[in-house]
Amino acid sequence: GVSYQWYNNGNPIAGATSKTYIVTTNAGYTVSVTKLGCTGYSEATNITSLLQKSVAGIKYCYEQ
Repeated sequence: GVSYQWYNNGNPIAGATSKTYIVTTNAGYTVSVTKLGCTGYSEATNITSLLQKSVAGIKYCYEQ
């Protein structure tokens, strides 16, 4: 399976372990995705307004 962990300014967000996360504050967000034993991290996305935005740049270790 696939597991997720969302981060706010580099700190893990308690309970934020699903594919999507609804932000409640302006901050820098990243997500880690673990699949087949390898973890990839998204590029940091700075949220300055509470509109829907996606994160990008996840690359798994088996894709390198």
